[in-house]
Amino acid sequence: MHQVVISTADKFNGADLGIRETWVPVFDKYGVDLVVCGHEHHYERSHPIRGQQPTDTRIPIPVATDTDTIDTTQGTVHMVIGGGGTSAPSNHLFFSPAKARVIAGVGAVDPATGKRPPLYVIEDAPWSAFRDADNPYGFAAFEVDPGERGGNTTIDVTYYSVSGPYGDLVPVDRFTLTRPRGTRGGGREL
Repeated sequence: MHQVVISTADKFNGADLGIRETWVPVFDKYGVDLVVCGHEHHYERSHPIRGQQPTDTRIPIPVATDTDTIDTTQGTVHMVIGGGGTSAPSNHLFFSPAKARVIAGVGAVDPATGKRPPLYVIEDAPWSAFRDADNPYGFAAFEVDPGERGGNTTIDVTYYSVSGPYGDLVPVDRFTLTRPRGTRGGGREL
């Protein structure tokens, strides 16, 4: 996806209420393991989320807090990987402690620009699992193992920062997504 469900950057694009309202229920219904987005120009990821709080911004609900091995039958992990070479990184704009800036609507047309400015709401970010404030550029590598019959399917994810004049790669975040082979949301058989 492009637009994001999660973002902890201030004074940037922000998470999108419309995306939360439309897509999070679909991800929950179909037991999606991982959502990869751009739009924000940094790297961060969520704990697995399932459902939303009944707030005006539909705050995603974290269902587990293990950051190394994540059982995706419990919820969907969201990754923002938008630091692929932009000249305007947003990793230096993270709220501390983690909060989210959510586009919750649009204002009246600005006569000077002819555009409707976004209206933001600031909220807590209990879903925030990892943020890379130190490195503006990077990419993720995914190693998928479908597993043996009766075993687990896994995705090993490594996020690398890219830095220096020769594009040095440094692993910054590593985690494994796992679920019993042949299941989707909530452990139901396919």
